[in-house]
Amino acid sequence: MASSPNTLALPSTFLPPPRHPRTDSVQSGRIVVVAYDQSRASDAILDKVIRTGLLQPDDDIRLVHILPQQDFFSSFVSANTVMSNTYDTQTSGKEKTYNEQMMVDAKEDLLMAVAKVLRQHSFQHVKVEVVQGDPKQSLVDYCQSVRPTFMMTGSRGFGKVKGSILGSVSDFLAKNCPCPVMIIKVTDAEIKAREDMSEKKKSIFSNFLANKQ
Repeated sequence: MASSPNTLALPSTFLPPPRHPRTDSVQSGRIVVVAYDQSRASDAILDKVIRTGLLQPDDDIRLVHILPQQDFFSSFVSANTVMSNTYDTQTSGKEKTYNEQMMVDAKEDLLMAVAKVLRQHSFQHVKVEVVQGDPKQSLVDYCQSVRPTFMMTGSRGFGKVKGSILGSVSDFLAKNCPCPVMIIKVTDAEIKAREDMSEKKKSIFSNFLANKQ
């Protein structure tokens, strides 16, 4: 897929086509929030719910990324890339605000690229949103605002949240969200299968950030 240096674009093969084709132009009526942290596990979850038909082309999909305050490009940019030193604890408040907004914009650009692939595969009703804050409470607040039919989330992921702490995140969502929560489990093999595409995404994202400088 060709794109200009200032446009973030992922290959159409980044996600599979839907299990069932669209039947008509009318939405199903389901609003589905997908908690997406842009990790390989999150990509595997999105891949799985598409392949199994849990996510349907006529759904009103809300792709939501929760950006913790301490998360600055670590998922995609290595220490020797051009963006690795844009955030410095010694910078002024104004510079920090600028860097934080740049982070939000970059994450939103990546979400838009994922949404574009979904639209290429007949998922026409896709909206994206980056929300800053705690993953648990921010997702609950978002669902209280949107009132979705249900939310899809994983049993692993959420940026730097790992291990038993992660279990508490999905438990918190299941207990506190105002809608049903579908916890999608993926195997290590399913995550491993995303390795090549994940590396390609990292490369595209890093080049995109470098060209924005």
